[in-house]
Amino acid sequence: MITLDKAIEIAKDFNLDYDSWEEYKDLYFFYNSKRECSYGGFGGPIVVLKKAGETRAFSPWAIKYPETMSKSKFITDGTC
Repeated sequence: MITLDKAIEIAKDFNLDYDSWEEYKDLYFFYNSKRECSYGGFGGPIVVLKKAGETRAFSPWAIKYPETMSKSKFITDGTC
């Protein structure tokens, strides 16, 4: 299980522009709050899985596993 600090490091290695995160039971979600259409393409938001720190593109993940990002799984959010 990775920590938030490690997840931020992983996300920033992927894209330095990420400035916000949300924590869910099994994952962290990173995105740039200043980009209007930041949900697709290279540099779009990513999911960092807590179990091993693996990254996934947000859009395909959210479509395939929407339950992992439901309100019932939400823990907290913040900026990085």
